[in-house]
Amino acid sequence: MGRVRVVTDCRANTGNLAGRDRGTDAGAADEDAALRATVCNRIAELACLVRVVDARLGTVGAEIDDVVPERSQLVEDARAEHDSAVIECDGDVHLVLDRRGTRTLQTKSETLPPLSEQSLVGVELIVVDNREEAAARAAALLVQAARDGLDIALAGGSTPRRAYELAADEDGDWRHASLWWGDERCVPPQDPRSNFRLAREGLLVRLGEPPAHVHRIRGELPPLEAAAAYERELRGVRLGLILLGLGPDGHTASLFPGSPALDEQERRVVAGPPGLEPMVDRVTMTVPTLNDAEAIVFLAVGHDKAEAAARAFGTAPDASTPASLVRSRAGTTTAILDREAAALL
Repeated sequence: MGRVRVVTDCRANTGNLAGRDRGTDAGAADEDAALRATVCNRIAELACLVRVVDARLGTVGAEIDDVVPERSQLVEDARAEHDSAVIECDGDVHLVLDRRGTRTLQTKSETLPPLSEQSLVGVELIVVDNREEAAARAAALLVQAARDGLDIALAGGSTPRRAYELAADEDGDWRHASLWWGDERCVPPQDPRSNFRLAREGLLVRLGEPPAHVHRIRGELPPLEAAAAYERELRGVRLGLILLGLGPDGHTASLFPGSPALDEQERRVVAGPPGLEPMVDRVTMTVPTLNDAEAIVFLAVGHDKAEAAARAFGTAPDASTPASLVRSRAGTTTAILDREAAALL
């Protein structure tokens, strides 16, 4: 069973909805049914505004007084500890009025999405139990994008390697897909630090048939030359799916806090200095290029990513956390996290 805290202060007045004693006359049952329908609708509304996903609780109770927080009491900042929550258990939807989960309203609602797949600040959040499940979810999205023949941009770093291996093991058809890279370290393709080498070893050499096109960033060239060449290659291309990682400092691709690349609005690809190890120059797609994609998928696992994930996906966009600036303008943005990475959301 998952728990999601609603963006509200449950101590506010709820009497407008149900702050009355139930009557015992013949109309009481009808009134009670109508009230329950109202509560169910309110829960569905509130479910669109939840911010925190999947903390473990024990068994909840069956019924309480019919109360629900007023929607007007919703506030933007849910980072403080609130006493209310929405809970789904075996298909039932509960409104919980305290952190112990002992006072609940139990009802049904077909409109609530799964609590492990809720919307944050412009992001669909998927929280799974562990790293392997996170990699499997990302792999499934990659395989489907390949079957659809999309232009797919891959991520570097250590986190996505397992997703590439699982994607290669699937019975997928990559023959009509085109592969790109969101960023690259300025090293030759055989260098252990190369993002291309990571994907080649984890994915490309394991596929039965290769993708239609593989567009790597030529990290062996001088950085400015490599960026200009990739910009020309990208001309006229709209990426169907971009897989991105998340650094502990909030960076994504090679867009680091304080980087001049964050202000770039015209070029699709730029060169820049490193923000973290390995300390080699980088070539990276810019924020407008990333945001033009039909689907953006972040993959982050581990407790060392928890603070960055909270800033990237639980607060308003801010250049101090570059990942918070990356949101698909006309498509979907998804963050796949394990429980450790989602701990502070």
